[in-house]
Amino acid sequence: MNQFEKPPDKTQTTPTVKPAMWLTVGGEVAGLTLIIVFAAVFGGLFLDKLLGTKPMLTITFVLGSAPLALFITYRVALQAVKQYVPPKSSLSAQPGKIYDEEDNSE
Repeated sequence: MNQFEKPPDKTQTTPTVKPAMWLTVGGEVAGLTLIIVFAAVFGGLFLDKLLGTKPMLTITFVLGSAPLALFITYRVALQAVKQYVPPKSSLSAQPGKIYDEEDNSE
């Protein structure tokens, strides 16, 4: 280590993500996707029977549930990342500012 390198900061450690977190997020996504698809199928069948439009609403609802399930998957994943990844340090929050390692002004 030369005189210009900072010693490693032992207070900052890299975040560790436990496998249980990935299982939890995967379970949430799978459960929400199943709920959306089942609601689309049974809702479409019910409305088709009620209105007499046998396959049309069921097909429309099932095809419409795919983008909805993708959007909800995206939102759940973002929520999980925000929950488990710590925010960046205050130094990286100011991208235009240059920090001098030798600046000892008090």
